[in-house]
Amino acid sequence: MIGHNLRVVGQIGKTDFSAIDQKARQAPAHLDKDLSSLTAYLTEDAAGELGKVRAVYVWIITHIAYDYPAAKRNKRSNHSIQDILDRRKALCFGYAQLFQEMCRLSNIPAYVVNGYAREVEEPAPSLDVPNHSWNAALVDGKWLLFDPTWGQGTTSGANPRYTLENDPFFVARPDKLILSHLPGNPMWQMLPNPLSADAFMSPASTLEHHLSRIDSTYSYADSLQFFQQLSTDRQRLHEAEQTFRSFPSESNRVQFGHALFDYAGILADTAELLQNNAPPQKLRQLNAGVISLCRKAQQHLTNLYPWQQELFINALINQAVLLYNQQDELEIEAQTAGKEALSLLHEALATAETGEPSFFKQMARQRCMQYIQVIE
Repeated sequence: MIGHNLRVVGQIGKTDFSAIDQKARQAPAHLDKDLSSLTAYLTEDAAGELGKVRAVYVWIITHIAYDYPAAKRNKRSNHSIQDILDRRKALCFGYAQLFQEMCRLSNIPAYVVNGYAREVEEPAPSLDVPNHSWNAALVDGKWLLFDPTWGQGTTSGANPRYTLENDPFFVARPDKLILSHLPGNPMWQMLPNPLSADAFMSPASTLEHHLSRIDSTYSYADSLQFFQQLSTDRQRLHEAEQTFRSFPSESNRVQFGHALFDYAGILADTAELLQNNAPPQKLRQLNAGVISLCRKAQQHLTNLYPWQQELFINALINQAVLLYNQQDELEIEAQTAGKEALSLLHEALATAETGEPSFFKQMARQRCMQYIQVIE
């Protein structure tokens, strides 16, 4: 039963990983640039999914160095997974991406978890912008947590606080990891009583008191199951929305707005591909989805990018034309279709008047005026 497995997340017992660890540490250098071949080599003799994840984890933390210069400059370190392999350096998001992809190549579902990290002994960080990334993976039917970035501390430094044999970030206990790692999306806490942002900002003793309380009304098992059933693009939007709802900072508000436009763009591309083959009702539904997402995004964004404005204007015009030209197929009365089409065209005109002028906006205004004259 999935709920039972999730309640014992992180409890794997004693396992001898010595042979897997040695193979991962000594992996041939010629495989480093081919992630598929490297992953196959690392996992070919590993026993079970946990053994495969261990091989991936150990290879990453022993072969990829943390890019401290990039971290100090607060700049992105890698442009792709191949870049991580070429440079042998990454920041936390790069570690998490690499872990996710190597798990995927091993047929193990894994996800990047974005959120906030702190040293338990130090003051809590600002919860404005997520500052860390780690991983969750479904291993042998159980959801487990990993942080290869912090696990890299087992292999670096003169006096590491822990060793690879006793690494708290390989299959991290949720009730321990939450003391230093707060996911943007609460479901990734994998706790029956999710920690709030205010509680996370508290001293460690307060956090532990909170964790001692049990609230069985929250089922993260259901949330994770629902999340898995979403498309990859829909998962990104879900993550942005849940992060904003949990941490309604200005930065997260903007990120949610952009995520809404990104998903609207995907729906618009789908509508364009189906333009000549889908029934009018389907196209209208897709266009309506694009328009709804764009309107919602506008509530979270002060300024739109040019491509976002163009996406919104195009969707409004396309929907207006579809309504007016296909009234019979859509089974809409002419008067109703005309009013709705005019409303959409006037909204497109108003949107075209905002922001910087462009050739696209000029042409869009002309199209709108022509359609308005025809309808009226």
